[in-house]
Amino acid sequence: LDQAHRQIYYASTTIEVKQSFTSNLCQYDVDADKMTLLNNELSIHGVYKTSAGLIIAGSRCVQYGINENAQFFIYQDGNIELLADYDLGVGSSVGSDCRLGGSVFVKEQDDILYFVATQNEHASIFAMQANGDLNCIYDTKGSVDGFAVAGKYLYFIMMEANGLQEVYCMDLDSKETKKLTSYNDAYLATKTVVPVE
Repeated sequence: LDQAHRQIYYASTTIEVKQSFTSNLCQYDVDADKMTLLNNELSIHGVYKTSAGLIIAGSRCVQYGINENAQFFIYQDGNIELLADYDLGVGSSVGSDCRLGGSVFVKEQDDILYFVATQNEHASIFAMQANGDLNCIYDTKGSVDGFAVAGKYLYFIMMEANGLQEVYCMDLDSKETKKLTSYNDAYLATKTVVPVE
């Protein structure tokens, strides 16, 4: 929701006989009670409002169809252009029988898009500026299963490699990270965890 202009941006899909590969990028004007179709070129995974324009996590479905990883595009003045050429799965696809829930994998705050992405066997935290500059801000050998941003702090649920989920906090300025909970330490102390080869 763009609070200043009372407009909601969202993606929708039309299904008649079968679901379309592409999504509708829409704008809803709250005051005028009017929906406008802006574009339908991409398969859209998420839409995020920044001062530079709408950042869209989406795919053109050219190389791998609906299984293609999302890239980041920007919508400005009726045009969609590639913002960051990126080929990792957004979210955590790290498999585990020990995971109990999670939260969001993408969040925009202060023109920075924070997101979790899976690289090989682990899922880490990335940050992308509105101009497309993209960096890994927390790399782990485990899985980040969700996060929240509050001021200059990023709180996240992480399952360390050979561990169980706990809550961590990162200072976004210094990148100093602290483990805040120890819910599973006593349980793990009674078990032998064998490293994967």
